[in-house]
Amino acid sequence: MNLKKLKIRAKELEMKKYHSMNKKELIEAIEKAEELKLEKEKWIEYILKEGEKKYKVSRGFAQHVDNCPINVRVFKGKSYANIIDNCDGCKFELGVSALLGCFDHPEQYIICGGGKK
Repeated sequence: MNLKKLKIRAKELEMKKYHSMNKKELIEAIEKAEELKLEKEKWIEYILKEGEKKYKVSRGFAQHVDNCPINVRVFKGKSYANIIDNCDGCKFELGVSALLGCFDHPEQYIICGGGKK
């Protein structure tokens, strides 16, 4: 592969500082970036397979998710968790949406690994 094609691939992989690399360095960096991309894709696949999206519910100033697997809090017989106090650092938390905290966006959720058996 020529240098121009390597630089195009580096740009596709969103690599930084690839302009100053020689061909050998660029090939090594691209291989590493592709390997990291595969690991990331496998992690995302695992999260979506093992986890469950729990959408944010606003109650007053608090942000909650319903059906918490560790039964931290209960309201009217229904388990829920406070996102900041209970979900952050929980052993079941696999991820959060990038939009969590954007008050006007509807797609706000955490990915919880405790709900599926």
